[in-house]
Amino acid sequence: MNSVFLSKNRVQTLASLKDKKEREQSGQVILEGLRLMNQLAIYGVYPSEIYHVAAFDLGNLSMADDIVAYECKDFQLKRFCDTDSPPKVAGLYALPKESKVAFRKAFYLDRIADPGNLGTIFRLSEAFGMDAILLSEACAEISSPKVIRASLGAVYSLPFCHASPNELEVDNWRIVGTEASAELKLRDFSFSQNESTLIVLGSEAHGINNEIKKLCHQTVSIEMKPESESINVSVAAGIIAHYLYGL
Repeated sequence: MNSVFLSKNRVQTLASLKDKKEREQSGQVILEGLRLMNQLAIYGVYPSEIYHVAAFDLGNLSMADDIVAYECKDFQLKRFCDTDSPPKVAGLYALPKESKVAFRKAFYLDRIADPGNLGTIFRLSEAFGMDAILLSEACAEISSPKVIRASLGAVYSLPFCHASPNELEVDNWRIVGTEASAELKLRDFSFSQNESTLIVLGSEAHGINNEIKKLCHQTVSIEMKPESESINVSVAAGIIAHYLYGL
């Protein structure tokens, strides 16, 4: 594949996608790095354009044949990539899209504001077979490059949608809250095959808000040593998703 050189005006346009509003208006995001881009290809997600430095071997990248590749300088990549020291290749992608699906087991994320935690929850949920993720409006932006990078592209593979508390009152949904003080331990939790189970994970700082607590049919805790501090929300998600994986 032959590459063309990236123009100054095009660099400026791409740099504007660092802004959330610009991403939403254009429906596009810049994602960087060979590992992430090849994982996205496994999910069937390809960029519309590729940007790379001269020394990068495009043969290492899984991509469709009709994608335009642009050669650029390191300082140009730094202008429009999200990280301070970007890798040698990046691509222009469509934003991940919401979709509502029926589920047997899913997470509801209440005010998960840290992009790294949110992305990691997606990655672990995809790895351990969760069916979907529902999110409160106060969660971090799904289309943030930080979230997508932390998810290793799972935001494109695992169905997700935003849902307000009043949208959670569905007849065949069993809503299960997570609290460190809950008497029911995860290892004793019984997963029902006949209803949809929605596991609620709360804000890192404040836990589950009271409106959602009232909707929970039961609460569950992850057993640990009494003197231990509470664990990170993405770690908790991984433990729960792994427990449910074989059920």
